[in-house]
Amino acid sequence: MKLIKSIFWNPFAFLILSAIVFMFIISYLHTTPKCYIGTVIEVSSWDGYAKLKTKTKLGKDTILRVTPKKRERFVVGQIITAWTGGDLFSGIASTDPQH
Repeated sequence: MKLIKSIFWNPFAFLILSAIVFMFIISYLHTTPKCYIGTVIEVSSWDGYAKLKTKTKLGKDTILRVTPKKRERFVVGQIITAWTGGDLFSGIASTDPQH
């Protein structure tokens, strides 16, 4: 009990312990990156998001909503490569490679 109190009352020890817990949570929730190549079927005129029609590894059609980078514009019929995963939120697709 004395050890636990000393860890929480010592700011340096608390910082180290919280960093270790944070790294464990990130590594546990980390998803593997996936690459999709497909055709843009729709572009939002409001925010520039594109709907990308692509196929999964099992051969099923799927639609991804792709986030544009700064100064990036999509055109209907354009073939693009999008990545998902590699972070805590696997449902977000972008044209930036995920790590």
